[in-house]
Amino acid sequence: MASAETNGGKSQESSLLSDDVRRSLGSWLESSESQMRSAGSVASWESELASIQHSLKFVMKLKEEFICPICKGVVLNPQQNSCGHIYCFHCLQGLLESSSLSSPVCPVEKAAITPSEVFQDNCCKREISSLEVYCTNSPLCTSVLTLNQLQEHLKSCQYEQLRCSNPGCSELLQRRFLQEHLSSTCPHRRESCPHCQQPFQLSVIQDHVQSSCPEVKVICPDGCSSLVPRNKLTEHGESCPEVHTDCSFKMFGCSVKGKRRKVKMHEEAAVCHHVLLVLKSNAHLEQQVVFVQKEALLRQQRFRRTRCSWVTCRSSWGLCCSRTEVTNWSYPLLRGL
Repeated sequence: MASAETNGGKSQESSLLSDDVRRSLGSWLESSESQMRSAGSVASWESELASIQHSLKFVMKLKEEFICPICKGVVLNPQQNSCGHIYCFHCLQGLLESSSLSSPVCPVEKAAITPSEVFQDNCCKREISSLEVYCTNSPLCTSVLTLNQLQEHLKSCQYEQLRCSNPGCSELLQRRFLQEHLSSTCPHRRESCPHCQQPFQLSVIQDHVQSSCPEVKVICPDGCSSLVPRNKLTEHGESCPEVHTDCSFKMFGCSVKGKRRKVKMHEEAAVCHHVLLVLKSNAHLEQQVVFVQKEALLRQQRFRRTRCSWVTCRSSWGLCCSRTEVTNWSYPLLRGL
């Protein structure tokens, strides 16, 4: 019974300790992240350094105190524990998060790490930042500079590996070769079409020229062998001798059709035939005009007779017929005109 109570007490104590660690860890992480956010570009550079941490070559051998006991690399963004040992921020963060169920311990002295007692060692940070290193592109680049100056140097180092910025190209090149690659050798670079001068990716210029460039001259699709700019094919079709068309005298009854060249020859050879067609058409029109004139004359005469009859009837009836009766009598007659 006593043993059970003892175990229960230990379990409760462990749970309370775990809760304290979690709260302390959360507070430390929040404080550290706040400092890193306020540091801005410095924090970003430290994150980049983490990826090359183990490839940094220092001019002088690193002091033991500047080596992280967790990752065995140079300490980045140093965090000091109450035991005096210094760790990288990201290393300590990983250690604390992986030890969330119990109190984490220092990997050197096994001393407990209490997040609330951990602090950023700015003095150590300044010392590490002032250490001299070789450029990460050595031995090609022979520059020697402080760790704090490395970031600025890499922005202009001619041996720094950079990725081509052309869409679709993932080639890595040294900065000294990048400009030539971008402008001359990259298969994904943009160049102007030699015909329309519009910019296109080099890999599609050939397709553009062959299928859609409006300024490229192509052979007439109707077979006249002329070279015509693609954007003027429609205009060319209006005069191309190989385009199929109707005779110009189609409206007068000529039924000849064929290639414009042959139709032109037909029009020149069949002048008399076309004149006869025009005369025949004119004669037909004259007959229609005469018929319309006669019809109009008949209607006019009929109207006059009807009007005279209506006036005579009205004068003979006098007041016997009202206006309404006369109208009812004459309206059907007038409508028949």
